Parts: sequence; structure tokens; C-alpha cells
Amino acid sequence: MRSAPSCAIHILPHVPSSACGVADYAWSLAKRLREDEQVESIFIGVQNAEGGAGHATVAFPAEILPSPSSAALLEVIERHRENAACLILHFSPYGYQKRGVALWLAEAWKQLSSNLRIPRRIVMFHEVAASSSPLQSAFWLRPLQHRVARSLLFNSDFVMTNCELNRREIQRSSRSVNANVPILPVFSNFGEPSEMRSFSARERQIILFTSNLSSQHGIKDIWSELQNAVVQAGAQRIVMIGKSVVIPSEFSVPVYQTGFLTMEQVSQMLAESAFGFAFVGPQLFAKSGIFAAFAAHGVIPLVPVPDATLWDGLRAGEHYVRPVKMSDLSDPEAIQRSLQCWYSGHSQRATARLFAQQILTPSIE
Repeated sequence: MRSAPSCAIHILPHVPSSACGVADYAWSLAKRLREDEQVESIFIGVQNAEGGAGHATVAFPAEILPSPSSAALLEVIERHRENAACLILHFSPYGYQKRGVALWLAEAWKQLSSNLRIPRRIVMFHEVAASSSPLQSAFWLRPLQHRVARSLLFNSDFVMTNCELNRREIQRSSRSVNANVPILPVFSNFGEPSEMRSFSARERQIILFTSNLSSQHGIKDIWSELQNAVVQAGAQRIVMIGKSVVIPSEFSVPVYQTGFLTMEQVSQMLAESAFGFAFVGPQLFAKSGIFAAFAAHGVIPLVPVPDATLWDGLRAGEHYVRPVKMSDLSDPEAIQRSLQCWYSGHSQRATARLFAQQILTPSIE
């Protein structure tokens, strides 16, 4: 046995810092792997995002494939193979093929699995397959998307995903409910403050990220829930971060629109705020970077759902508050502590430690 080189090759749709949550995740993970685990990183991007590679290439080597093909990926990996202990594939189907069916990637991964000179292969499933109605073409492509996921699963040394919903999707694609797929919820891409302000020391304002709204229609759909949350929580203002939205004329609560901010500015805003408005589906909070940012900063999430429990171990009155039942907020500091406890298991440091354990597992020759 020999110790592998302490370097990981990250394969992802876009090289940081493109406008891509997966790229942000890989960039933050690489920084923490270097700082805490002495593991270096190399980025391989499948697509050349608008704006270029940005700040990541200053700190880490990065390449863009000349074309999304098995041959191109294998050629780049072979060039860096001697320096790498591990390949980490950050998988989200639509990042690798416009219809989410990256058969070329599955074929490359299969070839890598049969090459004894190739280091360990890890897959982080950020997404697995499309979820849509039979009226949409994505619905009919799901079998092919499952085929890709199944191939990646069977040709990897280790796989994981970020929420229970994805884990079940992977098991469905593999046709095995016993497939071993650990869950590692996402961490905050907006930093993790070393000290957390108490609830009483925070501004009575609600943070709302608008960047994940697909249209003005999206904000209209949630406006009544937001207005109820303002009233029930006794908030003094709404702070909207991201793209601008049209404020309904009948909405009387003050709204401050910040526009797009730097990560440091967002972190500061979160650290000062009592509440955050979270409106993803009940099964998706563990894979929500926004919910992770709330947890990391001690911001109490207001979740417009009646459910007393959500997926991935989240409970009302312990990890979030339902505006329709503000008795959930009877002990704000206890909610902050519970959120921190839940988050600590997949913080940037905890995530880097888990990846490092897999990266540094000795190879056998």
C-alpha cells in the first residue's frame, strides 16, 4: 500500500466563480480542504461560463474542456493523474448536457473505473434527475437520466448526496433501496461567522433572497405568505437581496432592496437580522444554500408551510418557525442553538473532513 498524493481533481459544470451554486460549493470546499486538511485541488470545468473562471484560478489550477466529450475529459484527467489522489465529480445533470442526459460522462466514468492507474472516484450528487409533469419533455427523459445516475453510482468508490429526496432518487435509479448513499446537507456559501449574535441583539427584519425566483410571478405567489410572516413575527422591514422585484402597492411594510451583494456583505446582513424567509419545497431544505446560510448565521427561518416536520430531520419550533403558528417562536435562542447543532454536522469544516477521509484513503496496487 502507498499513500496517495494529497490533491483532488474536481469535475464540475462550470469553473468558479461563475454564477453557479455547484461551482460555489466546490470552491468553498477546495479552500477548506487546503486550510484544514492540507489537500490541494484542481478544477476541470465542462462548460466555459460567461465571465470566465474568476477568482478560483488565482488560487487553484483550472481547465475548461474543449468539448463535452468522454475523450476530452479522459485526456485532461490523464494529464493530471500523477498528482491526484482522487476524482470528485460534482454532479447535476443539466450542467453536463442541455437535456440532462450526459451519456458521455457516464461512459467516461465507466472507463475510469476499469483503469487501475486512476485514483479513487467520488460522486457528490447535487441533483439526480428532473422532476416534472408528463406534459414536459423532461419527464420522458427521466429513464435516461436514471441510467446516467445508475452508471455513476456503480462505477464509483464512494457517493453521497445532499438530501433524503435525492437519496431516494438514486436508489430508485439503481433499482435498489439498499444502495448505500450517505446524506451530507450543503453548507453556507456566505461564510460561517465565528461568533453568533443573540436573537435579542438583532434587527427585527426579514431577509429574502430573490435570486431563486424565476419571474415576477414567483414573488407574487409568495407575497401573501410574506405579508403574514411580517405581521406575525413583528418585523419592522423586509430586506431583499438579489435582483429587484416589483413591490405590490398594497404592501405597507418598508422594503429595502439591496441589489446584488458580495459574499462578505451578505454575511454581514445575515449576522444582523433576526429572520429569514425560506420558501423551497418541504423536501429540499437540506440542499438549500439559503437555508444553510440562515442556520450558519443564527437567522431564524420563517417557513410558510403547515408541516410540523420537514424532511432531513427538521422540526418546527426547533429548526424553523411557521408564520401560521408563531408559538413555534416561544424560545428564539433555543432555535438558534438547535439550528447550529444541526448545521455543525455538515459545516464547511465537517464537510471538508469527510471528503478528506475519502480522498486520503490509500490506494492498493
